[in-house]
Amino acid sequence: MQISEDYFLINLAAIIIPAVILLICSVVISCLLLRRYSIAIKRLYQMNFNGVENERKRIANDIHDQIGFSLTQVRNALHEARALQTNQRAIDELANAQLIIGDLHFSLRSLVENIYPRELLIDDQFVIDYRGEKKKVTTTAGSKKTVTGLKYTKSLEGSEQDILKPISLNFDTKIKLNDSFHILLTDTLNKVVDDYTVQLDSTQQNVLVNSDWNHEEKFKLIIPQKSVSDSLNNILIKTDTLKVSIKPTSAYGTVLIRTTGFQQFKHPVLLLTQDDKIKYSYPITQPIIRIPLILPGEFIVKILEDDNNNGIWDTGIYGKTKQQPEIIRLVGTSIAIKADWENEFNLILKK
Repeated sequence: MQISEDYFLINLAAIIIPAVILLICSVVISCLLLRRYSIAIKRLYQMNFNGVENERKRIANDIHDQIGFSLTQVRNALHEARALQTNQRAIDELANAQLIIGDLHFSLRSLVENIYPRELLIDDQFVIDYRGEKKKVTTTAGSKKTVTGLKYTKSLEGSEQDILKPISLNFDTKIKLNDSFHILLTDTLNKVVDDYTVQLDSTQQNVLVNSDWNHEEKFKLIIPQKSVSDSLNNILIKTDTLKVSIKPTSAYGTVLIRTTGFQQFKHPVLLLTQDDKIKYSYPITQPIIRIPLILPGEFIVKILEDDNNNGIWDTGIYGKTKQQPEIIRLVGTSIAIKADWENEFNLILKK
């Protein structure tokens, strides 16, 4: 009887133990499959989300850059046609058409903002993930993926611009302007300003925007994403709109400088410098120098002997044809200019 019971237990164990092992293996495999399936679903959702967001961004950029630019060209053409007209009725109709185009342009910008709000723009380190949260962008190897785009600094102090200088956009590399996407200077109603210029300086790293500024005027500077590019065809991260306000008269001082001894120098030029950089230069042709507008500050006074009379300091030529740099002499004094003040100084110039 005992043998029979033992035999039964052995047979039962032979059945139960493999079944338990099989059950455990099934549970483990099911968990692994569910985990892989969950990861695959998340990846698929992420790819779909990113694809939709990229398409929204592309559509918004195309509408803004292409249709927006075309509307600007139409408005400029209407403005030119209006200037050529002598018939008052035609002038009024063209002015009305300009207003309609301006309203359409504003509506277009609102549509672009609705299609792809600024809150969804990708910055240097984060994107919006499928749960609506920001996270760092990483590659498959785990390294950070940075958004490649041109960056620049601007000459504006906040939104204020010096009336004596052009607006300067300064890049770290040589760039070129895109004739299909112009940098636009507009008034506060988005009407393009007449007679402004956009050009690169001699280094091809700075964009200069100039106009006949007036004190306390307000503008918008619209910089399309594709308006500038470098040798690798990198463009701006996004379209920028800068608010510009020209400094008021009270931000400047006037200066009267009485000089003696300037005749001993060859083509003397008065230099006002800060941190060894030339801020202002004025050719001296008579004993009294009047400067109607100048920003306040403390300046070191120097004299340039401008041999070739071109108004700038020439650093010299080294090679087969040698030419020494033009001489700059330290006057040995500094002047402090106050804003909204008539500043007067006496300078005795000696070699």
